[in-house]
Amino acid sequence: MVNFRFKKRRNGRNYQSYRQPKVYGGREVKEGEGVKVPAWMPKVIFLCLLLLGVIYFFLFSSFFKVKDYIISGNNLVESDDIISVITKEQNIFLFNSETTKKNLMNRFSEIKDLEILRGIPNAIKITISERDSKIIWQSGEAKFLISSEGYVAKKIDDDSGSDLPKVVDKKNISVIAGDRIVSPVFINFISNAYNGFFDATNIKPTFFEVEETTFDVVLHTE
Repeated sequence: MVNFRFKKRRNGRNYQSYRQPKVYGGREVKEGEGVKVPAWMPKVIFLCLLLLGVIYFFLFSSFFKVKDYIISGNNLVESDDIISVITKEQNIFLFNSETTKKNLMNRFSEIKDLEILRGIPNAIKITISERDSKIIWQSGEAKFLISSEGYVAKKIDDDSGSDLPKVVDKKNISVIAGDRIVSPVFINFISNAYNGFFDATNIKPTFFEVEETTFDVVLHTE
């Protein structure tokens, strides 16, 4: 068997090149030389800060917080009651009209529809369209205003002095504000009968009485 041994040369050029390799490439940085900032960078930073300032001013400044509420078209609902439902101190640009409309419609059965407009810088205008009142519906001791569409517009405490036809429900069915309890056809029938009977006989009706259904109606006179 023959063994071959190779000895490394510790002296000489090849060994020194292996032990101390030179690094090539890159640029030599001179003492005192820093990183150069592009000329456009300060302008971009300034514009960003300016934009943030504008956003903060419009969204968080007290200048654009809603302070005035203008309510119009309401007769059955008090303006203060409407305003009490609206969340206060909202930003005019963040004011959620759809949510506010939904809350008001759910809260007040008297409201048929409404429109909300923003008034820059700090006003909200709400135009109310209320349900009309065609008859008075009495169930037990409770009395309600009923619209031409048959919806319960509002509960009332006293109907004295009213010239609206009154219908008394002998079954005393429970009535909830905002519900439709009769049809528009029934409302028209009662209104026409109330006005037509007086014109034909000169006798004033006092109230209508519903027995089992709205098809079974009794008219009472003075």
